[in-house]
Amino acid sequence: MGTLQTWRKAYGALKDTTKVGLAHVNSDYADLDVAIVKATNHVECPPKERHLRKIFVATSAVRPRADVAYCIHALSRRLAKTRNWTVALKTLIVIHRALREGDPTFREELLNFSQRARILHISNFKDDSSPIAWDCSAWVRTYALFLEERLECFRILRYDIEAERISRYAPGKDKDFSRTTELDGEELLEQLPALQQLLYRLIGCRPEGSAVGNYVIQYALALVLKESFKIYCAINGGIINLVDKFFEMPRHEAVKALDIYRRAGQQANNLSDFYEVCKGLELARNFQFPTLREPPQSFLITMEEYIREAPRVVAVPTEVLLLTYRPEEGPSEDTRISNDEPEPSVPADDVVVSTVETVPLPPLPPQPNINTGDLLGLDYSDSDAFVFEQSNAALAIVPIDSGTAPTFNSRAGESNDFDPTGWELALVSTPSTNISAATERQLAGGLNSLTLNSLYDEAAYRASQQPVYGTAAPNPFEVHDPFAMSNNIAPPTTVQMAGMTQPQHNPFGAYQPYLQQPLQQEQHLMFPSSSNPFGDVGFGAFPTQLIGLRCSFGYEQRRGIAFLFDLSYEVTKMVFEVSKVPTTPFDGQKPGTSGLRKKVKVFVQPHYLHNFVQSTFNALTPEKVRGATLVVSGDGRYFSKDAVQIIIKMSAANGVRRVWVGQNGLLSTPAVSAVIRERVGADGSKATGAFILTASHNPGGPNEDFGIKYNMENGGPAPEAITDKIFENTKTIKEYLIAEGLPNVDISAIGVTNFTGPEGQFDVEVFDSASDYVKLMKSIFDFELIRKLLSSPKFTFCYDALHGVGGAYANRIFVEELGAQKSSLLNCVPKEDFGGGHPDPNLTYAKELVERMGLGKSNSGVEPPEFGAASDGDADRNMILGKRFFVTPSDSVAIIAANAVNAIPYFSSGLKGVARSMPTSAALDVVAKNLGLKFFEVPTGWKFFGNLMDAGMCSICGEESFGTGSDHIREKDGIWAVLAWLSILAYKNKENLSGDKLVSVEDIVRQHWATYGRHYYTRYDYENVDAGGAKDLMANMVKLMPTLNEINTIVKGGSTGCVKSIRFFFEDGSRLVFRLSGTGSEGATIRLYIEQYEKDPSKIGRESQEALAPLVEVALKLSKMQEFTGRSAPTVIT
Repeated sequence: MGTLQTWRKAYGALKDTTKVGLAHVNSDYADLDVAIVKATNHVECPPKERHLRKIFVATSAVRPRADVAYCIHALSRRLAKTRNWTVALKTLIVIHRALREGDPTFREELLNFSQRARILHISNFKDDSSPIAWDCSAWVRTYALFLEERLECFRILRYDIEAERISRYAPGKDKDFSRTTELDGEELLEQLPALQQLLYRLIGCRPEGSAVGNYVIQYALALVLKESFKIYCAINGGIINLVDKFFEMPRHEAVKALDIYRRAGQQANNLSDFYEVCKGLELARNFQFPTLREPPQSFLITMEEYIREAPRVVAVPTEVLLLTYRPEEGPSEDTRISNDEPEPSVPADDVVVSTVETVPLPPLPPQPNINTGDLLGLDYSDSDAFVFEQSNAALAIVPIDSGTAPTFNSRAGESNDFDPTGWELALVSTPSTNISAATERQLAGGLNSLTLNSLYDEAAYRASQQPVYGTAAPNPFEVHDPFAMSNNIAPPTTVQMAGMTQPQHNPFGAYQPYLQQPLQQEQHLMFPSSSNPFGDVGFGAFPTQLIGLRCSFGYEQRRGIAFLFDLSYEVTKMVFEVSKVPTTPFDGQKPGTSGLRKKVKVFVQPHYLHNFVQSTFNALTPEKVRGATLVVSGDGRYFSKDAVQIIIKMSAANGVRRVWVGQNGLLSTPAVSAVIRERVGADGSKATGAFILTASHNPGGPNEDFGIKYNMENGGPAPEAITDKIFENTKTIKEYLIAEGLPNVDISAIGVTNFTGPEGQFDVEVFDSASDYVKLMKSIFDFELIRKLLSSPKFTFCYDALHGVGGAYANRIFVEELGAQKSSLLNCVPKEDFGGGHPDPNLTYAKELVERMGLGKSNSGVEPPEFGAASDGDADRNMILGKRFFVTPSDSVAIIAANAVNAIPYFSSGLKGVARSMPTSAALDVVAKNLGLKFFEVPTGWKFFGNLMDAGMCSICGEESFGTGSDHIREKDGIWAVLAWLSILAYKNKENLSGDKLVSVEDIVRQHWATYGRHYYTRYDYENVDAGGAKDLMANMVKLMPTLNEINTIVKGGSTGCVKSIRFFFEDGSRLVFRLSGTGSEGATIRLYIEQYEKDPSKIGRESQEALAPLVEVALKLSKMQEFTGRSAPTVIT
């Protein structure tokens, strides 16, 4: 069986490859055809986002309708010809996603196409290649039926139920969950059956057998589940509206309405069962399922009685008396009750029609003046906080005594122990004699059969626990007393309290008079959860700051029957507002090789960070922003947490769909790249980019440095085309977008926070900073072999994070995974100011590690560890040390490349090629030549390595500035380099752990020199020198060009044409390199590189500074370093 399945997979892959090749050759829509084939290939995983985005773009409104029609034809052809359930399901997912997220033109053309050919009619589809395929095929067929019904529902409703948005609240304007609450009777009878049929197809998407645990099916099922909430809300709103209009309907319409009402009850139970099944699936971890309630069945008796006596014609009332609270809107002219006029009587034509006689109702006595401005005692200034409107079914029918008018009396003064739910649970009254005989028979017995017990039989409703951020969100349908707001409103005088002798136990919790609560305590009447149970666009967040309780009492008199509408609670989600803030450009916001770096005091200026972020959004293509997933995190330096909140709010305003944040805002730069490339959200989402908040190895603190850079969807830094565009935008920016009212997200605890904005849902997910990265490292290295090395009593180990973000990973990897002692870790608690130190892993700033490794000036007498390493602030750089031995970064990358195939499982099949930056020594060149590897030299900047990796031409690369990495991500990776060295040591010592002496770091390096020769190498850093003096120095070097034939290359950069690098080559292979660095936050940094190659084995053991002294002297005199910089010595020597 295994062999057959393997053959089928290989055959499927061959078919996909063939189709892609044919599309390139034969198709006029090659890009679209390729995207469709790749999105619907035979690989058992959800369609990739980048292929879906191409399809969405090809079917957008800006494209000709012929292109959209061709796309639908191609999808139809793909679905019709395949016999593989995976391909069929992925094709349906593409169609579903296009209906949900694509342009409306796709839906319109699909509807036209379906009238000619039923694209989704695949009732005969089956894949009988295996028992699993058989079960999955059955689910594919039901999924297709749901999509077909979804299209039919759109045709009837003439709008997409999933595309509904909560309109922005405006004073005087009501806001409903669904359009069905505003339809007239005829439209309701047409649209509700279509919605119920759609819900029937949705409930049918219940996986069975082997299909239950399949990941792709669960992915599609999640899409279906997301739609169930809006469909159910639309049906529920329609039922409420239907019941409101029921007693005005002629008999033939009432019969249809009764059938709809009955089916709604059945579907509520079926949908609840469907949710129970889904709760046991993997996808359920990101869903909060609501508790559904069946419409009160006792009301069916009343409806049936009405149908028996229903009129054959429609009786249209000319006056409806309705008392209800509507914010910012007074009672309408036709319902306002005046002090001067008696209340109009019920019109004579509003009667129950009989074949014998028509009995008009007697006129009603005048109504007392009732102030409808604040029925529930909710009159306070924030009109946006609560919305009150009619939204539930009639709960009781009671007779009106001819001599008594209904009134409302406040009970605000009741004691806290008074429980008013008795009258809500039972209504008893003596039948009136002023109504027809038919109505009299209907109301005989005191209405016990129509009490409210049928609606409140959910005794399981308990007070929701106060939410803990990061845990599963409480059910939004389970709140504190949903009638808390009504407790201060007395029932009409015709309603008698029942059960007062019974213990007054309130199942919803203690009664609290609303009117006496301060504004801060009103939160107890709100839903505490900030999670949308279905996490989808349009019904997103329930942030407590933006949620109110919709609850009101309607009191209506029709045909002598008083309808008491005890309108249950609903959630109202107020959209956060997007503001356009005027701004002016700032000078100098040009990103360097590693983003924009300035002093904190510069970044904290009003609008400074905002300008750069908005300029970045404007530089990206729309599909990389709107609806996209972004990562926002950094090394935790000072101002990072504030910056995270700012970028979250700006992302929401610019239409980003979701933001992923590492816990506490911490992610190393390599971990960000790993998250972009490897992490998949619960709904199949992938990150398209990231804002990384770091100044790398620069110091942090209120008076130090801050930085920000943008990484692309490949996980690497933005290319020059993007950074140049960002810079141009910063020079012309006039405004930026921000959701200022969006509350700050708690980034200290893992969890998802949902919000609703003008364009739909916006999510912020805080996740474990280390998990994805640790998982990736375990897939690259042999952790078991390294663990054996670290467990050897002869091997000692030390790692220094310099209080950078690397400390967040050190304990997880070195201690928990590899078994190292906690005492092996130095400075591994991330700090905003890096402990007051300079987080640059070199011999100057990593003083504690250098001393411990025996390389310092003091001699403690303690034997140094066998291996030591350090990483910088954002953990992308590294320094490798042996016992009293320093490994240069240039030698380090060369040694890793020379040993990778044997020592690191990830490279066991060979290296694609190697690369180094221009200033890095040529040690890697010699290794590549000896091993027959492709070799590349690139300009300074890790993004250039990323280009080679994306082209499949480079496996390992490095730079002299302590950066080393591989194609597992698109950033340099400090911890990866440490693990690479531990792997080499473990491999060299795997047969020697019980021997007298282990192979040391120094042994490995000296053996490498003996094999490949030694490149004596040093770097002089002149940091924070005057920028003008630095440019003058480089300009003076250019003047030497006519007299120096050894100059090989001049690399120009910057908008002013300033020379950034000059190299001098000598006949013996030695070279000098002068370079202006772009990683500082102020001033300029000049780096001087000196290199000399030595092949003679007898001369490879000298000290570097001794061997290079003559070249250093030449370089300083040639450049006139002291004259231009005023420095007699470098800041750092490496």
